[in-house]
Amino acid sequence: TCTMTVSIAVLAYEVLNKAALL
Repeated sequence: TCTMTVSIAVLAYEVLNKAALL
């Protein structure tokens, strides 16, 4: 149903995690 929305949310979550590590 909303696979694209979930994918974008996961992608943004990973980007935020990498930013937090830096």
